[in-house]
Amino acid sequence: MHALTAQLLVMVAAVIAGVLVAEMIESPVRSWASRLAAGRRR
Repeated sequence: MHALTAQLLVMVAAVIAGVLVAEMIESPVRSWASRLAAGRRR
């Protein structure tokens, strides 16, 4: 049981870390992409 609980905790921590990292990476990439798109439109 303890091994299963530890595995669950590790999975949850990995998911949370993945979401945080994805958000940290996504916001600059999104602003950069919107800048590129705006530059191409003009």
